[in-house]
Amino acid sequence: MSELKIIALLPPSNIDRLVGAVQEGLFSRFGLLSSIALPVMIPIRFCAVSVDASDFNACFDKLDVAFRITATSYRKHGISFFLETTFDERGAQIRELLAERMNGLASQPAAGPFDPVSGFYLGQKEDSLSPDDIIAALAEPPAFRFTSFTYALIRLELGEPSEGWYRNVFWEIEQSIKVRKSRSL
Repeated sequence: MSELKIIALLPPSNIDRLVGAVQEGLFSRFGLLSSIALPVMIPIRFCAVSVDASDFNACFDKLDVAFRITATSYRKHGISFFLETTFDERGAQIRELLAERMNGLASQPAAGPFDPVSGFYLGQKEDSLSPDDIIAALAEPPAFRFTSFTYALIRLELGEPSEGWYRNVFWEIEQSIKVRKSRSL
């Protein structure tokens, strides 16, 4: 087992159910354990286990500003696939500020089992199916927008990569910041 942490954006419950239904469909149709191994999330950055709640809170200080997130299309990135999302102008500004602040965590980087990209993590290639084949078999992506969400620091314990990290996973949310109302930067 390897341990690391991920900083992620968690959607409100109604969006969690929509994206979760896509993930459950991937599991039931293709048997993809990776699609149900983690919570519904937009991954932001993997980091070392030494990153704690104070580091997390410092990254998000005064960035608890609501912005619109819109689902767009399915996308592959390497062997992983995502439900791509876009952020409105305010979200793009926050993303830039957050990237700068997270550079302070660069002394504690960690490589995760997939690259965080702009979208909900849906799963990855397992066995012989390619991400392209899986995406082609999916129905139209759900259409939605949301402005409330939660930033979360999630501790992960993952199985051995050679055996498929997603076959043995434990995760827990260590710290979170809810974003519900608009505030000015």
